[in-house]
Amino acid sequence: MTSESERPSPLANRRVRLACLVSHPIQYQAPLLRRIAQESDIDLVVLYGSDFSVRGYRDAGFGVGVKWDVPLLDGYRHVFLPKLRDRGDVSVASPLNRGIVRQLLERDGRPACDALWAGVPVLSCAGQSFASRVAASALTAAGLPELVTHSLAEYEQQALALAQQPARLAELRTRLATQRSSVPL
Repeated sequence: MTSESERPSPLANRRVRLACLVSHPIQYQAPLLRRIAQESDIDLVVLYGSDFSVRGYRDAGFGVGVKWDVPLLDGYRHVFLPKLRDRGDVSVASPLNRGIVRQLLERDGRPACDALWAGVPVLSCAGQSFASRVAASALTAAGLPELVTHSLAEYEQQALALAQQPARLAELRTRLATQRSSVPL
């Protein structure tokens, strides 16, 4: 009989999918992201909310224009998420993005509910696309139907409300953690 510690992990021969949600490309994070991407057992994608640091911008705090002279995007897979709102700064309400769930789907279209399983509430906008239907189904199955919105305006309103209510986010995380072992994720 084999003990638990002697059994190989079910993930032993699988690549770990890692999605990093980052506000914008940052010069001191780029080397770390490149290093993670080199690992053969990690499938990394970085989801960016804004590209302002790649385009160049004016730093209000220092009163100068900033354009990085180091590659911020080389050596790892990245996606700039579609914007609902971008005021050209980084704050709780800007940029406000959509499309995160679509990026968390497996390449063959199967849903990847890793974020929900990890206890991260996901906000989705129901629609006709496969990704939006999968997200709505997963959220409903996870007991979080209130995170399924039905228009981009409602999505934006709900995202802003959640960003401004840390206690509500904590409550959603707690509910998700409590329910995830008993729901089909």
